Amino acid sequence: MEIDEFLEMEKDKMEKAPGPKVIIKPEEKLAAKGQTMEDLIDQIRLFVQKRNFKQAGMLYLVLKEQYNELTKSQLEEKHFIHDELEDINKKLIEIMEQEIQNMNRQEAAIKELLQKAEAYLKKWQVEEANNLYKEIKILFNKLPAVLDEKKYRLENEILNFYSRLTVSLTAKRIEEFERIKGLLENASKEALKAVERKDIQYARKLYVNMNNLFNSLPEGFVYEKILLYRKILEIYKETELETEIGVLSQQLKESEKTLTSNISAGKTEKKEEHSQMPRPRGLPAPPQAQKPKK
Repeated sequence: MEIDEFLEMEKDKMEKAPGPKVIIKPEEKLAAKGQTMEDLIDQIRLFVQKRNFKQAGMLYLVLKEQYNELTKSQLEEKHFIHDELEDINKKLIEIMEQEIQNMNRQEAAIKELLQKAEAYLKKWQVEEANNLYKEIKILFNKLPAVLDEKKYRLENEILNFYSRLTVSLTAKRIEEFERIKGLLENASKEALKAVERKDIQYARKLYVNMNNLFNSLPEGFVYEKILLYRKILEIYKETELETEIGVLSQQLKESEKTLTSNISAGKTEKKEEHSQMPRPRGLPAPPQAQKPKK
């Protein structure tokens, strides 16, 4: 592949690629034009070395303009630039071959993971398929920035798989939500029955279990979660109310017991006091009136 052909191809890809376009700002182009052709060649070499083919393409276009402006009298300079571009072309081919080999290895690894993920998806092992998709995504983001058309095809395969994975993940989440919801509702009914038969300890145990189940619900389902949480609060109120009633009832019994004991103790003391009093032996005779002395 000639340097002209490759860099022109990179320029076309930049223009046709979806998303934000790489725009060469006038000041950048002007700054590049202000450099010598030798400086441009050095920068092109550097960008090719770093696999930054877009920046290399921009500088190449500037260099090509300057090269075309050379007159016939500058034949020696033309030969020098041509030789430099040939050398860049040679190094570019070496780098491209390395990148293509690397691309092929990573593409094979991604396709292997995709096959395994597809197998998991067919078996309804959605979590395992999702974990493999995460690995695929990491590998894809590490692909070299060459052979965009090959990368686009691979990306389409991955996106196709992801769309089906998303459907399965949603279905799995709904299934998991309904399963936990059923456990919560059953625990709520059982807890209310336990409160009715005054088995508060068991009701409180069910309340703790309901809280744990609620925390394990999958993300989303906000409205249904609000309704479920009402059931949990209902159990909490009932158990706390029965607990308070039990405490008050116990306190009342203790108060009655204390009062009864005090009353009994008071009666006993009165009997003892009464038994210790002297019995009257008859009323004394009224005093006789004394006769006045003569």
